[in-house]
Amino acid sequence: MTQKELDNQKPGREASPDFVPQNGSVDWRNSACVTPVKNQGNCGSCYAFSATETTESAYCLHGSNNKQLYMLSPQQLVSCSQSYGNGGCGGGWYFYCWNYTMTHG
Repeated sequence: MTQKELDNQKPGREASPDFVPQNGSVDWRNSACVTPVKNQGNCGSCYAFSATETTESAYCLHGSNNKQLYMLSPQQLVSCSQSYGNGGCGGGWYFYCWNYTMTHG
């Protein structure tokens, strides 16, 4: 997402009624806004996968007029967000990834 797109997000925005059934349960696999399962292998990079998956789904649900799902790269975050506090395959935090993404796109 660009900085302008991030700035236009509205915190606390309610979920669309299309996705909230009467019982309050949601199976997001039935939406068009969830990517397939990925495998981090032996690399301790769950933080990067968490950051990319939430960004992908959030943009699809709220930031894209046509509900288009883009697949982002956890590897870029593992390799490039170390100056933001992450430790490559040694672990890290999703919010450091979001900080990197807001700066570098």
